[in-house]
Amino acid sequence: MQATRVIFKGKFDFGSPETVSRIVRLLEPRILNLYKSDFPWKLEELLPEGAEKVIIRPESMHLTDRTWKHAIDGLEFMAQFALCGEVMAFQLGATKKPGVVVRPISEKAAVILYIHAMESDDMGNRRDLLNQAIDKYPAHCDALVARAQLEMDTDQLQEALVDLDRALARDAEHSGALLAYARCKYSLGESKEALAVLAKTMKYSMPLEDIHWRARHLKAVIYQANEEYALAVKELKALLTRMDTRPKLLADVKKEIRNAYSFCQEQLGESGTFTNDASPKPKQPRLAKATA
Repeated sequence: MQATRVIFKGKFDFGSPETVSRIVRLLEPRILNLYKSDFPWKLEELLPEGAEKVIIRPESMHLTDRTWKHAIDGLEFMAQFALCGEVMAFQLGATKKPGVVVRPISEKAAVILYIHAMESDDMGNRRDLLNQAIDKYPAHCDALVARAQLEMDTDQLQEALVDLDRALARDAEHSGALLAYARCKYSLGESKEALAVLAKTMKYSMPLEDIHWRARHLKAVIYQANEEYALAVKELKALLTRMDTRPKLLADVKKEIRNAYSFCQEQLGESGTFTNDASPKPKQPRLAKATA
């Protein structure tokens, strides 16, 4: 049977070791009897004793369609117990539905409230629902990040940092929290720290994820603002190259990215280096807002 190259990446937060122990008791016979042991992970490595989360590091595998289906079914089974998080699965080279995202699907209040919050277009209502979700599960990283983004949109930057610190205390590799933290630091004028956090954001995300390119976009915005045009061009060129193969990627800021690339190239000139002479500088184009 032909195997396909796949990548899984993500995590589920179950809130307690007791929940994880229950999942193990239920998942073990499922693997033996339903999947016939045709499952891509060892259960003791996937859910070690004492764990409160399942963490799947990005790893390339070659799986048959049967094993792929068992993997997705197993993830969906675990999602019934998760309070927050998500796991992404990619079939590389697939033309139909190459990516699958598995999110919590339980009837727990923290899960339902968060889902309703993210479905709401009323920002006041969204904030209220996120507050309730966090009250139900104070370590709900996704809800904390979503609330921080609302706070940044209303210039409540210190409040946003408090929520992001809470999220990162629970999950130091949460790429959404890291990107939002970098955006917040840049808004506070702390470019150097923002760039350091963006390096972590890219480390803990993959080029298959939009958030990886959002981080590179914010790097370009910072470099351009700091007149580090060669570095900005490098990031912008990588973005434009990727966008040629993925037309929907960063579609909301595509025009601004192209304008920024042209501007930075003009500043470098033919030599490829920036010269700060006494001639009047052309006005910088509006820097695109790098959203988390």
